[in-house]
Amino acid sequence: MIQYVRRFIKFLLYAVFFLILLLIILPLIAEGKTVSESFQELFRQKQTIIIIALLLAYSLLYPVIGFRKVKRYINGRFDDNKVYFDEAFQGLDYIKKRESDSEIVYRKKSFPTRALYLWEDEVKLDTYDNPVIISGMRKATTRINRRIEQSMIKDQTL
Repeated sequence: MIQYVRRFIKFLLYAVFFLILLLIILPLIAEGKTVSESFQELFRQKQTIIIIALLLAYSLLYPVIGFRKVKRYINGRFDDNKVYFDEAFQGLDYIKKRESDSEIVYRKKSFPTRALYLWEDEVKLDTYDNPVIISGMRKATTRINRRIEQSMIKDQTL
């Protein structure tokens, strides 16, 4: 629950930041309006309440939609298949943050990418049992799962 609230607040602040940035820069460049004029026009319109409600609703849904857990079935133990996982993470520019007996945590190497993902770029592997559970951002877990599968298929065809 704490992760959900943290992700909600981060995404809401991120969206509000870009919305305000858009409201400052776009009218200034396009029409030469000052910041106060832009905000006055925005709050005079009734659609503003709808925009704020939609932004709030999407921010509430983002932690549920944007993050997931993927079950990756493997043949044998994790230690026998660890090469495929390491290869997939290295190919996608992840580095190992920490490792224990039952969990490995990876994060992106690039600082700008981490900032763009609001430092929510960690991908956790639960290696205790088969299937291995990959949890993190939806896009990252899908890519990693696909890379692992490709590595396993490539190795079997050789």
